[in-house]
Amino acid sequence: RAAIGDTLEAEYGRTGDLVVLNEALMHIELSGRPDVLNRFIRAHEEALVEGGRPAGVLRAIDRLAVTMPEILEERRFEILQARLHTQVGAYRSALRSSLGELRIPQDVRSLSLPEVEELVAVVDSAHRADPALDRNELARFAGVIAGHTHLPLTTRIRAAEVGLTIAANTCDSSIAAICYSTLKSELSEAGQEEPAQRISLLYNAIFGDLSIAEKIAKDVIRKSERKPASTNVAVDISRSAFSLRLCGLLEDAKSAFNRHFNMAHELQAPRLALYSAWQLAQIELELGNRTQVHHWNEKLNEILVNDEDPISSSFVVAHFCRCAIEDRNKSSALRLLSRVRTNLPKLSPSKASAYVMALELGAELISPRWVPTDAQIETAHDKHRKTSSFGTSDYLTSTLADSMLRAGQKSQARDLILTYMKNARREKGTPSRALAKSITAAEAF
Repeated sequence: RAAIGDTLEAEYGRTGDLVVLNEALMHIELSGRPDVLNRFIRAHEEALVEGGRPAGVLRAIDRLAVTMPEILEERRFEILQARLHTQVGAYRSALRSSLGELRIPQDVRSLSLPEVEELVAVVDSAHRADPALDRNELARFAGVIAGHTHLPLTTRIRAAEVGLTIAANTCDSSIAAICYSTLKSELSEAGQEEPAQRISLLYNAIFGDLSIAEKIAKDVIRKSERKPASTNVAVDISRSAFSLRLCGLLEDAKSAFNRHFNMAHELQAPRLALYSAWQLAQIELELGNRTQVHHWNEKLNEILVNDEDPISSSFVVAHFCRCAIEDRNKSSALRLLSRVRTNLPKLSPSKASAYVMALELGAELISPRWVPTDAQIETAHDKHRKTSSFGTSDYLTSTLADSMLRAGQKSQARDLILTYMKNARREKGTPSRALAKSITAAEAF
């Protein structure tokens, strides 16, 4: 093991091949030389993050800490672990002591580069797993980092990706534009094709030109077939798959999500697989393929056994609530809805809040005698108005229209659907099964 590890490390020095670096790490970890492992991790920490195989690096750190527990007290290793935990989808672990207490600095110029990198990773985790932080503030901070030209371009790219991801959930087109425009021309001039595609895909899928997102998504997926598995490749595939879903290319999207799911498991990152399993379950639910929905729901349950991060995984519980509504099981739907509300951040993103509203209406609509109040319809309408042009709003449109019909607002329900389909709906494909049923119901009145 020792000789192989040393040889592979020397080969990495000649080639810069990150796959070779990770193989070297594995052999050195198992060679029983903690001093060499300690030196190796310190010497290559940035490359190990870039290599996109965080589970192996975290395992090596844990092994090293058995004989050198003092490393866990070092700021350097705290920062490294936060970045690796974020990569592997262990968002609560990435936050550690900052959970609920993260402070955004006023001036990042006072921070070292490793501290900035840690903050970007922690912000990426915090918007998913922190119960109290303002997601709008996190997105603004990411936009600030993206614009700081004194920082390395790779750091700024990561920050822009985080900002665009948060903005997609807060429906903040201004922050999205800042994160995108800040780097667009700079990446193009620098010939940074892959980072430019990542930023452009994130922006155009939700805020810009969906046809551009479709073109990039297909290109990214094609190129990924020639790359070794890594969390970076997995994320590229999942983002591309979501864009294809918005474009109505559901079979292509399902194929890509399946690849992401399998790659996440190959990388020993089951928390990353949650996203693709959820997306596949959602697509099958919209198509009415109940057997496939059940299959992916089982996968989701397998991953969430002994879940220690209920906030970042609450979108899965929301999906289960939606399934209970489809089964017309009101007691189960309300029980799951209560869990969703419990784990909803205090300052929840617009998208999450809108979907919870859709679930509330959907659960109540199971009862044939339930009639919504004017206040409920007004609240739902307000959420719909703020979020419906940013994708995945068919279900809120459906439950709101059905609620309006139940309240006798027939013409308003038809107008809502017509306006949504004509002016707001982001998706290119046919309406989801739920929305199609609502369209039929509205036309029948």
